[in-house]
Amino acid sequence: MIAKRIDRSGKTSNFERLGRYVLEAKQSHAEILWIRTAEYVVDFNGGGEKVLWSRLSNCEAELPGLAIAEIEATQAQNTRSKADKTYHLVISFPEGENPTREQLEDIEDVMCEALGFGAHQRISAVHRDTDNLHLHLAINKIHPTSLKLHEPYRDFYVINYICQQLEQKHGLIRDNRIGQGKRMRRAGDLEAHSGEQSLLGWIQEHLGESLKQVQRNGQSWQDLHDLLAEHDLVIKPRGAGLVIATADGMNGVKASAVDRSLSFKSLTDRFGGYQPPQQAKN
Repeated sequence: MIAKRIDRSGKTSNFERLGRYVLEAKQSHAEILWIRTAEYVVDFNGGGEKVLWSRLSNCEAELPGLAIAEIEATQAQNTRSKADKTYHLVISFPEGENPTREQLEDIEDVMCEALGFGAHQRISAVHRDTDNLHLHLAINKIHPTSLKLHEPYRDFYVINYICQQLEQKHGLIRDNRIGQGKRMRRAGDLEAHSGEQSLLGWIQEHLGESLKQVQRNGQSWQDLHDLLAEHDLVIKPRGAGLVIATADGMNGVKASAVDRSLSFKSLTDRFGGYQPPQQAKN
């Protein structure tokens, strides 16, 4: 089993488009929402269509189109984060391996829980348009009640570990994973299989622009603390400078290494002397 996060080059969310792709919906948005049943949207009896079955999780809606609208409404309530609010995960199985629906649902649930998305809204569907059965998950990164954005840290490491555990649990073929990215087009990134990514690289990729915007446009240290808290990160003095660290204190990097605009001098010139965070905002 190989699992891979699929990043979109535009870095912006469109859950409706991704949800329709996952479901292989053929009708317009209005028709999905108000006219057709879930069976028609997913086309269970389409004869050769790629969706075997689909599933809604943590949604109030019972129809796929309504669930998409519900998820988009949840995302719209988080106006603070500029990061991508949608997480697209694909889990692919070796040619000839066909886990049962019960197994696939357990694989989905365990993987999502491990990534911190256990309570998040999602739409999933099993596709069979290639020689390898694969499960698509479209996950809302915005928590449905706290409305905070969750971005898993070192998710590729978690994914790889959980794949191994699930292969053993369900008696599945033990996949090599290394060098097998062709099964999912761009899934062969070296970093995705290395089990290592620096905190610096993660912050620069996911928060770099947002941090620079706060430095330019923020009103106080609290604006910076609020942004970092959304991702379980903190900024605090260390020595003669500042570090951005994980909330558990296990990993940290110099703030100036992320960007020079985040140096101690730049930030104190902008916001005054360092102020610790107040109670985090939702």
